[in-house]
Amino acid sequence: MPIAELQMPDGRIAQFQVPDGTTPEQVVSFAQANLTTQEAAPKETPSGFVQGVMDPIHGGAQLLTNVLPDSVVDAGNQFNNWLADKGLPLARIPEGGVDQMVREREQSYQTARNNAGVTGFDWARLGGNVASPAAWVPALKAGQAMTMGGKVAQGSALGGLFGGMQPVANGDYVTEKAKQIGMGATAGAVLPAVMGGVSRVIQPKTDQAVKQLMAEGVTPTPGQIMGGTVKRAEEAARSVPFLGDAISAAHNRGIAEFNRTAINRALAPIGQKLEKGSEVGYKAVDKAYTAISKAYDDLLPNLKVNADKPFVNDLTKVRTMAGSMHPSRAKQFENILKNDVLAKFERSGKMAPQTMKEVDSKLGKLASDGMKSMDLDQQQLGAAVRELQSSLRSMVERGNPQYAGKLQQVNSAYANLLRVENAAARQGAKDGVFTPNQLEAATRALDPTLRKRASAHGKALMQDLATAGDRAITNKLPNSGTIDRALWNVGGLASAAMNPAIPAVLLGASGAYLPASQRLLAKLLTARPQAAQPMAEAVRKSVPYLTPGAVSAGNGLLAPVN
Repeated sequence: MPIAELQMPDGRIAQFQVPDGTTPEQVVSFAQANLTTQEAAPKETPSGFVQGVMDPIHGGAQLLTNVLPDSVVDAGNQFNNWLADKGLPLARIPEGGVDQMVREREQSYQTARNNAGVTGFDWARLGGNVASPAAWVPALKAGQAMTMGGKVAQGSALGGLFGGMQPVANGDYVTEKAKQIGMGATAGAVLPAVMGGVSRVIQPKTDQAVKQLMAEGVTPTPGQIMGGTVKRAEEAARSVPFLGDAISAAHNRGIAEFNRTAINRALAPIGQKLEKGSEVGYKAVDKAYTAISKAYDDLLPNLKVNADKPFVNDLTKVRTMAGSMHPSRAKQFENILKNDVLAKFERSGKMAPQTMKEVDSKLGKLASDGMKSMDLDQQQLGAAVRELQSSLRSMVERGNPQYAGKLQQVNSAYANLLRVENAAARQGAKDGVFTPNQLEAATRALDPTLRKRASAHGKALMQDLATAGDRAITNKLPNSGTIDRALWNVGGLASAAMNPAIPAVLLGASGAYLPASQRLLAKLLTARPQAAQPMAEAVRKSVPYLTPGAVSAGNGLLAPVN
């Protein structure tokens, strides 16, 4: 006996055996008579994955039939049905064409899901969309764009393509297809940025300047590490009650660590460094100079001191440098050169090692006193004397090749210290504590190359450290951040009136800028396991393959069934 089906009011399908030749009216009567004894047969849950795999295939076929001439479409449909009648595994195309076939396919699928009690987001269908050959073949052909702009353009094109391949089961085809293509292009354009953000969480793209500073012992704040808008917001928040004090303290610690790093660069050639957390400023600079001078003094008794032609040439350069100073300071420098240096040489051009030690010590004190002065003319005099001292030391190094290695270490330390001293003596360097910008200016001022060529190429002594510091930890908020900080300040003070818990939150947030918390955050924001890089790269490369699913979700194809 044949099986008849009848849809029940609750959506279930009731199946009945009926005699041959039974009319539809008789089926209804027969069903009503048997409802008390026969339950509706349950339907199996439909395969969402298979539905998803076939979506772009059916959608592509539907698109073709709507853009090709009717005569071509009709001929194709007839040929398809002829093949199906001959036994080929092809679905027959109904009289309404592929549009009707797509509508019936979608209606049948959704009805089956309802009958099976399946609700919620259709993850299986999403998987089928992504796995469909019709989707990943274009993704393979697309390759990988290099720039974010290229990735957005590529994603938009792929998204529009996949939108065009989505089936239209309801409404006017042209209108719905335009919506699908537009939504697809939008989803495809947004996805690269979203996945790029995910990849940066897995493997942050830490600025090289931040990496360099952290490697040398400077811990930037979270905003300085992340840069951009986050850094700007952090700088502006320095006026917020509680939180602002903590941020300012962290910034000041960073400057102090930067000063220690610069001084340790000077001490490194002689194998010394400042103690961790030691005071910076004039005392730290003096301590470094004393250590370098002692290393030099320990060598002097064994050295020969002979004036040579390069030393004479150096004196000409130093005199030219002094000639640009105020006349009274230029005259003072000339007196120092004649009475404290040249007069100490014998007629043969030699100088006793002990005399050289005394000359070096006196020049060092004169230079240090002048460079610490608040008077700009005195600072310039101190710098000129320091250059004179450096010329003397270079002369001694040339004349003692057997001690060249140790002398070179001392002179290298001394050359680095010259840049530190210059920065510490600059206007605005409070108590000898200098900023990265001041150190950068010092490296440029003391660049001995023709037309400051080393500075122009970023290769002047200590310029790498100064540039990294200026890029990463220098405050960059425009216009001193007056408006930004005022808004943050007013907001922070007024927040208590709206909710007393807000100041408490600000106080809690300031804990992130305590030394231990700041160091931990810096590691979390910059350090990842070795496996993170390939994982992040895989996420970035997955964009073309995820685009079909994003387009399907954006077009509502995978929405929960009500």
